[in-house]
Amino acid sequence: MAFSINLQNAFDLRPGRRSALCSVCCARSLLVGRSYSEGATSKQSDTRSGTGRPNVRSVVLGALLCVGLAPSVSAEDCPGGDVARGSHVVAIGAHRLLPQLVDEGGPSEGSAWNHPEAVKFPSHDAHIRVEFDGARLLRGVAIQADANDHYAVDASLDSETWTRIWLARPVPGNGLRSRSHTLETPERARYLRIRAVQSDGAASLSGVAAFCRLPVEWPLGVHSGTFPKNWLSQGRIDAIKLGVALAASALFGWGVVLRRAGREEVDRGLRDGSLALLGVLAAFCWWNLFAFHFYSPVHSWEQFHYYIGSKYQAELGYDRLYACTAVADAEDKVFPPVFERTLRDLSTNEIVSTQAVLSSPGSCTSHFDAERWTQFKKDVAWFRNTLGPDRWAQAQLDHGYNATPAWGIAGGWVANTIPVSYPGLRFIASMDSLLLVLMWAGVAWGFGWRGACVAAIWWGTNYAGRFWWVGGGFLRQDWLVLSVLGVALVRRRHHALGGAALAVASLLRVIPAFLIAALLLKWVVGSVRARRLVLPREARHFIVGGIVSALAVVGVSFATAGGSSGWLDFAENSQLHLSTPLTNNIGIEPLVAFEPSTRGRLLYDPEAPDPFAGWKGERLRVFEERQWLALLLIVGFVALLARAVERSEDWVALVLGVGLMPFGATLSCYYYAIWLVYGLLWERAGPRIALALSALSALTCLLGYWSEWYDEVFAAMSLMMLIFVTTVTAWWPVLSADESAESEAS
Repeated sequence: MAFSINLQNAFDLRPGRRSALCSVCCARSLLVGRSYSEGATSKQSDTRSGTGRPNVRSVVLGALLCVGLAPSVSAEDCPGGDVARGSHVVAIGAHRLLPQLVDEGGPSEGSAWNHPEAVKFPSHDAHIRVEFDGARLLRGVAIQADANDHYAVDASLDSETWTRIWLARPVPGNGLRSRSHTLETPERARYLRIRAVQSDGAASLSGVAAFCRLPVEWPLGVHSGTFPKNWLSQGRIDAIKLGVALAASALFGWGVVLRRAGREEVDRGLRDGSLALLGVLAAFCWWNLFAFHFYSPVHSWEQFHYYIGSKYQAELGYDRLYACTAVADAEDKVFPPVFERTLRDLSTNEIVSTQAVLSSPGSCTSHFDAERWTQFKKDVAWFRNTLGPDRWAQAQLDHGYNATPAWGIAGGWVANTIPVSYPGLRFIASMDSLLLVLMWAGVAWGFGWRGACVAAIWWGTNYAGRFWWVGGGFLRQDWLVLSVLGVALVRRRHHALGGAALAVASLLRVIPAFLIAALLLKWVVGSVRARRLVLPREARHFIVGGIVSALAVVGVSFATAGGSSGWLDFAENSQLHLSTPLTNNIGIEPLVAFEPSTRGRLLYDPEAPDPFAGWKGERLRVFEERQWLALLLIVGFVALLARAVERSEDWVALVLGVGLMPFGATLSCYYYAIWLVYGLLWERAGPRIALALSALSALTCLLGYWSEWYDEVFAAMSLMMLIFVTTVTAWWPVLSADESAESEAS
């Protein structure tokens, strides 16, 4: 008879039953060994002796069970319930305000991160240490902490040698949220150490629980409670966006079926009302249903870069923002000391120690006069106090100020006119919202309310272009507004104004140049077909409007940015920035360079100065090996685009030009908000294009639930978006021809 035991369940037995189990295991192992030898078949007897002596391996196994099992299931090692309850808690380098980390009760789920009973972590060195009253065998750990930060949980027997047993990652929602973890292999420990290893500067911990015997209800939260009074959270809004995108897909699918059946007018009022409702709701979703960033409409991190970067552009250039900030912090004697942190060297994009810049502060101060340096320190101090110590240190690891000299004309004037203050920055944050309202009015004027609603569904629900990234920033939507208005102006046959708007937009963010390139490609193809230069009257107006406006803006930027040197510095900075892989990039490069064995989850090192340094190196290496594939795909797409735009209207060519974005550049995800212009093709392609675009938006939302690692999410998103744009571009001549035929038939 076979005999087995689930060793994991052995830890759940009462002390008396554990002792009995140990005795049974030892005796049974000896008996099994003897009976196995005595009961051997004739076939086995020629290889085993039939003397009746115990099998050696069984004896050894029994001895090991007797010696090893008994102490490991000691009642002292594995008591029931939360073994952390009542333990001694020490806060080292953390702000401790009456914490009840290991007691019953505590903040409810979703409470503010700075709840009075939570411990705040001002730096990565700060940590909480929980000391049990003896060594304990741990099989499960749970914490309640700020939702959007990473926390390392380490175990130790002597408080000197630590073993990482869990890296608690961010969870959906905002405020204090619970998460729990089951250890694959039980860990014996007397101490637990919890610290924030990657955070936004607002990391906190409000509860710790540890178990040897897992509760019946597992995984569990540390403290049960109700949702916060503000029911809106990023998780709920993401779910609403997904619901809107799916509902829109169903609506457009219904329209496709009715059109194919020749019953396009069936329930027209109901479908129009549903489209209007979904379009307005989707537009509001971009502002997170006016919850903005949940704590403020101002994106202080973002505004630090663009307010300080533009106000002091003459002194900072593109590579001294973080270095001069470190010098200002050192002069103000901030805590933690500046020399303890790192910063990104914007001349190389490498993360380095502050020691070099602090040893020669004149490399920064020499670019300022006394009055400007005093003002710079005052402005920096405001952002530093607003962001908090840890988030402030993290901000110095971003990628600096990257606006063009053309953007600096308005940005620099606004920053030098409005003093830094919360009301002032709130007004600056509202400028983008006002511009976006103007943009949507222009879309409705150019394409009707239906086209505006279809476009708004992508803009407000897609995962890539969420408010989270640059919403509440400093004029981060001006290029988008001018681009979309430029398309609307061309649609209304105001080619000169459309060309001017798109030219200025390109000088602000370069990206709109892809739209212009597609329209130029149309005219080039037409000239090649005719074997002579063919420029219709509208084309000449577009080109003249673009050239005149571009010369005017560049001329003003020369006067405000020190001549051509400002543009040369921008070009050099852009080349460096674009050559540095980011986890939220979308395009052909993130897709071609994706390799399962070099994913961020495998190469991420939270203890390194740049946790993603290894991942970046591997991605550059893989892409270099596969550049030929990327080049082949780019050439193929340009050929498809040339065919698609050849007989298209000028505004349609502009819209199809956004398809060049993922092929022509590796861009941060939020720039794909401009794909809303695909919704404007509703007028020419009917509900089919709307169905495809809303379905794509829903898929991007689902990817947000699929993985916590951005490199995986945006590589998959790159694939989906490349398939979408290639399909639309390849089939556009057929789609537009079918639509024209259906319109004529009706």
